[in-house]
Amino acid sequence: MEGLVACLNSLLSPDPQARRGGENALAQGSQQPGLGVALLEVSQNPSLPTGLRQLAAVILKKHLKEHWTFESGAFREPPIGEEEKAALRARLPRGLADPERKLRTAAGMAVAAVARWDCPQDWPELMPGLLSVVAQKPSPEHVDGTIRCIAMFVDELGEDQILEMAPGLLHEMAPLLSPGSGADAALVRRVLSILRSVVGAMQSVTGTHAAGVKALLTEVLAEWAPLLAAVLAPREVGCPPGSGPDLEGLEEWGTGGGIRLQVPELWAAQREALGILTVLVSSFGRLSAPVLTPVLGAVWHRFSAGLPQYVAAVVEGEADAGFGDPAPADGAEAEDGERAVGLEGLLAQTMELILCVVGNARFRGLIAPHLPQLLGLAVGYAQMTAEQEERWTDCPNQYVADEEDDMSSLRASCEMLVDEVFLAFEEAAAPALSRAVGEALARSGTARASGRPGWWREREAALLLVGSAADTLLGLGPRAFDLAGLLSGPVVEDLAPGSPPFLRGRALWLAGRLAAAAPRAARPGLLRAAAAGLEDPGAPVRAGACRALAQLCARVAPGEAADAAEAGFRGLAALLAAASAQSGDEDSTHLALGAAAALARAAPAAAAAWEPALAPALLAAWERGVGDPLLAPDALEALAALAAVPAALPALQRRALPTLGALLRDPGAHPPLVLDGALDLVALLLRPSGEAAAREVHAALSPPVLALALRHDDAEVLASACQYFRALLQVGGGAALSWQAEGLEGSLAPHLAQALVRLLDPELEERAAAGVGPLMLELLRCAEAELAPHLPRLLAALGGRLVRAETSLLVQGLVTVLATLVHTRPDSLLACLAGTTLGSGQPALHACLQKWVGRQIEMRTPYDIRLTTTALGALLLRPGADLDAVAVRGRRLDVEGGILTRARAAQRAERWSSVPLRAKIVQLLVDAHIEATAQDLHRGGATDDDDDDEEWEEGSGSGSDDAGGRPYNGLEDLLDLEGADDFGEGQLDAVEAERRRKDPLSQLDLPAHIRGVLGQYAAASPDGLRAAAAEMSPMQQQTLQQILM
Repeated sequence: MEGLVACLNSLLSPDPQARRGGENALAQGSQQPGLGVALLEVSQNPSLPTGLRQLAAVILKKHLKEHWTFESGAFREPPIGEEEKAALRARLPRGLADPERKLRTAAGMAVAAVARWDCPQDWPELMPGLLSVVAQKPSPEHVDGTIRCIAMFVDELGEDQILEMAPGLLHEMAPLLSPGSGADAALVRRVLSILRSVVGAMQSVTGTHAAGVKALLTEVLAEWAPLLAAVLAPREVGCPPGSGPDLEGLEEWGTGGGIRLQVPELWAAQREALGILTVLVSSFGRLSAPVLTPVLGAVWHRFSAGLPQYVAAVVEGEADAGFGDPAPADGAEAEDGERAVGLEGLLAQTMELILCVVGNARFRGLIAPHLPQLLGLAVGYAQMTAEQEERWTDCPNQYVADEEDDMSSLRASCEMLVDEVFLAFEEAAAPALSRAVGEALARSGTARASGRPGWWREREAALLLVGSAADTLLGLGPRAFDLAGLLSGPVVEDLAPGSPPFLRGRALWLAGRLAAAAPRAARPGLLRAAAAGLEDPGAPVRAGACRALAQLCARVAPGEAADAAEAGFRGLAALLAAASAQSGDEDSTHLALGAAAALARAAPAAAAAWEPALAPALLAAWERGVGDPLLAPDALEALAALAAVPAALPALQRRALPTLGALLRDPGAHPPLVLDGALDLVALLLRPSGEAAAREVHAALSPPVLALALRHDDAEVLASACQYFRALLQVGGGAALSWQAEGLEGSLAPHLAQALVRLLDPELEERAAAGVGPLMLELLRCAEAELAPHLPRLLAALGGRLVRAETSLLVQGLVTVLATLVHTRPDSLLACLAGTTLGSGQPALHACLQKWVGRQIEMRTPYDIRLTTTALGALLLRPGADLDAVAVRGRRLDVEGGILTRARAAQRAERWSSVPLRAKIVQLLVDAHIEATAQDLHRGGATDDDDDDEEWEEGSGSGSDDAGGRPYNGLEDLLDLEGADDFGEGQLDAVEAERRRKDPLSQLDLPAHIRGVLGQYAAASPDGLRAAAAEMSPMQQQTLQQILM
């Protein structure tokens, strides 16, 4: 041992050379057996200096972590031998009784490091030995060390171990929390942390252990509930008996003289107790409800009576808030080496418990009589703290960011509490909130009259909580909460320029949140206040003004925003110009852009007048954020709103074209994200153009965009290039193909055909071809004759891309091109496909039709469903040997005769029947008839949805599945009634949406059309119809029979 002691002393030497020598010696010793035992002997030798012993204990813990087992992520060779392991296991627990706290802690960490791997299999005597110490309590130090040790590894124990040791451990620990035990706050904290770990582990216990958990919890609750109440009860009494709100059981703690409720040295233990209660309420409500009412009474008492001290210490930031010694801060290092718990951390855990109580129907009755008091407390605890005020004043952008994203502060928890209260109590919560807000406004008025500097904080918090519940309150109507009165009274009062900045900003924010409740006569005044706030020097006011302007402008009638428009645009232009001059202001820029978009839509005449100031600021914001996936869409939305004003568009285009042209003509100097953003902006400016403006855009930008389409490799850039040319054709029609542009020879049609063929290259990403289908459709609509000479090579490329396509978006886009050609040029289409052989050697006609019918179910928009379904009907009725020769997949055969599990699917290859194309088309038409009929029933208010779903699932059997396709999933999958807009009409540009609305196909009675097609086919080919019916499910056969009746 002497050599080891000398080595350790050298590690403590101020001489660097001596320390290096000690480190080398120790590294060599770690490769030899016996180092662990030697370190343990040094650490447990009371005759050696404490610092030396502590160093030995720390090195021992590291040695055990690295050499105990191969399973450890920190393992290093060589492993400790079994004989040495046995010696260590036998002697390690002795260190838990050391008089020195730091040595007890180090010993506990060493025991825990081994217990994680060896207990109980290789160390069965550990837990009984630790439990005996807790039971016999040989010395306070030994008990403290043992509890420390258990707390370190109890989380590592399995269900069996916890259920085995928990009854004895918890029973023996309970006296440590009883009055007169002499346990200090640190020991109480650790005892409760063990209980919290045990109760938390029980949450996941299921199966055979569930009965044991129930029995154990019943026993634990009976013994520990009074102890938890005692931990949470005030050590001194702070309020006279009966003062403040009360819960059943509260009277037990409401007696005594004047007291101090918050005792900082107990906060860590109390947070553990609150965490235990949170688990019990949320996961074991049935078992815990009968015994936890008195404990929750103590929590309620602390929460209500502790508000004044919270306001003094945290909200107002008083140095002496009645805590005696300086109160600890959350996360600071405490004397016992643990992390301290501050008042805000304690209250955050309290709020989490209250949220669970409100959300649990078994406990909700405790809260119901006290809703006004609870919401009044929420207002108090939601007050802006002195630290928040200082931080947000110094960093306005942080204020905006926290307003959007804060989920962890006590202030945010109060907002969540209001939401939870409305979810739990619905309309009954509104008058309670109204009362709480009214009382808070009255108190703040009194405080203001008395000259109290922070009078505005409670008022601001009250407005915050009303705004957090705005959507619910607006839905309940004016009888539940007088929102109009709040807007016309306190909110208007707080909008005055002399109001404190955070209060004025909150009032503006609330005016926006409650815009739907604002009387029409009040809206112009609110808009003027919002516009004026944009020029206020206070960042909170400007942020609130942007939010208010954006939401109020969405509600006003034409002309109502005119009075506020000039001041609004002036302020927004200044805000955006200032933001472009500095970095790190993205959140504030986001608000300003949203307000600019809304105001431009509400006051187009003023927007046109302010274009010289507004457009440069918007373009600068776009250019600065073009690579930002959050900021770029905001800038585009604001520019789109300005571009939608005809009087502003020409000047906006002239400003933007030079910058956009420079970007697009030098693609190698810019990342793809910038190029993609530039193309998005070009298309945005092009769509509302007239022919003259579109010619200017074409002359300046079509050549570089075409070059991108022909040479660039980024899929998003290529898809956006398609969007540009589609927008050009939407504005200029077929005539746009002959417009002149420097660098383009002749018509644009052959250049576009070349680009489309390149984009259909299967070696490119699928996203690159996403815009090909819509662009080809646009060409077919407006320039079919110019496209005709290029159609054969386009269809050959389309077929090669379609058969390898996987994504629904690409399949749908390409299939709609084929469907359109079936209606307009069926002879050319079929001849081109029949005469083309793909690289696989398969005729393009066969491959394309196989893909089409296999993925027909993925057509999502009502228009595309009608387009492709009617095209299939036309193919069914079209005679021809080429179509007769096409065979496609029918039903899946490897799933017949039993359920196809994942294991079976992995062991067998897919097998499908082969059916004639016409038989498959008949099946798809029957499915479409079922879908369309069910959709009509849904729109008509049918209530027998569950029966329909069940019948559909039983009868499904069309086998509409193909390589890369998605499995058929019954009525819900076919209709996609909830998500139709996600795939379809809601994503269309305005031109396409209007075109589809006017197309007679949109008004087609699809079921009647299908009945007509099938009736004609039955008359022309009864054998073909019988062959198709033989492949159908019973439900499809029944539907076909009904159609033909």
